Amino acid sequence: MTRRPIPSREQVGPLYATEEEIASAVLGPGHLEEWRALATVWERSGLPRIDAETGRRYYPAVKAWLDRKYGLTTAAPAAIPHGREAWSCPPDSRRQVSHGDPEPMAPIARIGSRPPRR
Repeated sequence: MTRRPIPSREQVGPLYATEEEIASAVLGPGHLEEWRALATVWERSGLPRIDAETGRRYYPAVKAWLDRKYGLTTAAPAAIPHGREAWSCPPDSRRQVSHGDPEPMAPIARIGSRPPRR
């Protein structure tokens, strides 16, 4: 088994690429407007959207999506971020920790049960 050399950063390119960089990689240089039109349509079919935090697309995910679209791989897509994370929450929305006491439960009624006949 021969080892393949690890590609340099210049060979890989940026992971988060601009629309112009992706257009050049996918369609060739000078096709930015065509890429924008295709991206609008392909986003409806699952093309990774522009990341809210970076303002760019994650290029490996774009390539993986295109590979799946054209049957070059059967790998399932990974989870997709849905925008910026909100790490803080209002104090009143935090759940109070009980100290070993079970939380009160509502009475359980069986589905389709009827009250007893008298």
